[in-house]
Amino acid sequence: MRVDCSKIYLFFCRTFTTAEKEKLLAMYKFRCSIRKDYRFCVSHAAYELGDRGISQVTHVWARLNPDIQKGPFTTEEDAILLREASDNPTICWTTLASAHLPDRSGLQCRHRYLQLVKLQSAQTTTKPIRPKVGFLQCWERFGSKVNDLNLTET
Repeated sequence: MRVDCSKIYLFFCRTFTTAEKEKLLAMYKFRCSIRKDYRFCVSHAAYELGDRGISQVTHVWARLNPDIQKGPFTTEEDAILLREASDNPTICWTTLASAHLPDRSGLQCRHRYLQLVKLQSAQTTTKPIRPKVGFLQCWERFGSKVNDLNLTET
């Protein structure tokens, strides 16, 4: 039996419709208002949607979740991230987010921390200053072998 891979690819890469997103939010509101359960069960949501996987629902829910702040990080949040992540090299970002930054997701914390580390390393790393050497100076020193030299700036 031959399987058409293009259909499988379309099944997994199909975008969520507005109705599916509204259904996710309705399930969340039902759990919060009626059942007073503020945890969102992704596996149950995937089951209710029918043809969606847990990873797909998790990916979309990270953007839809009304409890997660979507704006830029504050300096206080940055300080908390740097302090907590530097104390523990094997950090669980979800645990850090729930314990110290309840309005942020673990994925947001991880991405912001990586940005901060990149910014810090860019500020501390400087290029060595090399004197600019002109072509005539090289010709006087090396003669006809000057074409074999790599004179590009790095």
